[in-house]
Amino acid sequence: MIEIPKCLENRYNEAIKRVKESKFVRIIAHYDADGISSGALIYKTLIKDNKKIHISFKREYNKSAIEKYMDGPYDCYIFVDIGASMVKYLEDYAKNGKNIIILDHHQSNDDSDLLIHINPHLCGMDGTSDACGSTLSYIFSILYDENNWIMYPSFFAGVLGDRQNIDGYKGINKILIEYLENVKGLKKSMTLSLEGSNVFEMLMYATDPFILNLTGKEDKIKNVLKKLSIKEDEKFESLDEKRRNNLISYITLQLIKIGVDNEIIKGIIREKYDLMLSSQIYLSDASLSSIIDSCGKEEKHSVGLLFLNYPEKYMEEAIKIWKFYKIKMIEELYYSYENKKDLENIYLLPTRESAYTGPIAGILVSYALPGMKPAIGYSISNGNVKISARATKKMVQNGLNLGNILKECSEKFDGNGGGHNIAAGASVPEKYFSEFIKCVNDKVKESYGNK
Repeated sequence: MIEIPKCLENRYNEAIKRVKESKFVRIIAHYDADGISSGALIYKTLIKDNKKIHISFKREYNKSAIEKYMDGPYDCYIFVDIGASMVKYLEDYAKNGKNIIILDHHQSNDDSDLLIHINPHLCGMDGTSDACGSTLSYIFSILYDENNWIMYPSFFAGVLGDRQNIDGYKGINKILIEYLENVKGLKKSMTLSLEGSNVFEMLMYATDPFILNLTGKEDKIKNVLKKLSIKEDEKFESLDEKRRNNLISYITLQLIKIGVDNEIIKGIIREKYDLMLSSQIYLSDASLSSIIDSCGKEEKHSVGLLFLNYPEKYMEEAIKIWKFYKIKMIEELYYSYENKKDLENIYLLPTRESAYTGPIAGILVSYALPGMKPAIGYSISNGNVKISARATKKMVQNGLNLGNILKECSEKFDGNGGGHNIAAGASVPEKYFSEFIKCVNDKVKESYGNK
């Protein structure tokens, strides 16, 4: 059996006890890859136990958004990958008899005796790298029924969706993966960090790494492959060592030319786990995570949920969504890059759809915007501005904390925000956007100055 941190053990035991005593469970999950994966784990666990379930995926998780979920004939409410920022608010419902469980990894110091809050931050761990929502949900599933270890693909989809595999697995993630390797025999190998059924698709849909002026450029990709003596329909694993190394060298050189950090470039070759979704379907961890992420971004949450639990029936539909999303994402990446503003301490990136803002900021700051400036992506709708900010590990090591900066600056201008040191979000009225950006620009400079 897995070993979990002692500080979480009693919380899990009580959460499982409450759920097992419930007949009708309400699940509210975040909308991204981690949220869908977390929700899928809880959903499958409870379906196997013949529970009645109502599940929803939500992008916004402010008071007004959550309020409408709190009525109904439910015995228990489970918030997965959201809820940490709403503990005090949800405590009011718990006082009135609502049975509430939170499985979240976002920054929080709030706790309560009236509800169950399972969060690595409450145990001195880092929710940015040590555990994500699917980590916590996977533990819940295994503790609920040890046979649920077989749901590990959903765990990997969430961990990679939140990029917690970067620089190696840590914390609770590492404990779980060592369990899967040593006890359950999961094997790993090395691969190129791109998704696709063949080499052409890997370059055509390349977003992590994003290869500026190659990704999405069909004719150019065909010419490159021809020069490297690689057929478009060949799989990377089937290439001989010489051609494989030539392809890696070509990609590396393009990233060096752009000025991508060496530590990020090293990540294009990484460990890979092939995940058994069914007796007939195996996918790499990165491919599965990318598919689930695309379902979230395209608001096809139910397809992601069902694909994770019934892969043979829903694979074709999920792959279609993935390809549509990739094409659209690449168009948005080039639009945002070409219309960026290079300010003193930040890059300001306009986006045309709010669902793409975070991924665009994260990809461009890693692969197309060299230096020590975080990327501040934004989209404007109905007099309000949605902001997603992303940094690199090196920026965080030099003192940057985007979560604190976005929280402080947004609250100054009648908005709200927060998140992790490396990734954060905010919302402010459009009329205050210029002042908000000036605040962020100044605070980033202060962060580096205080290091």
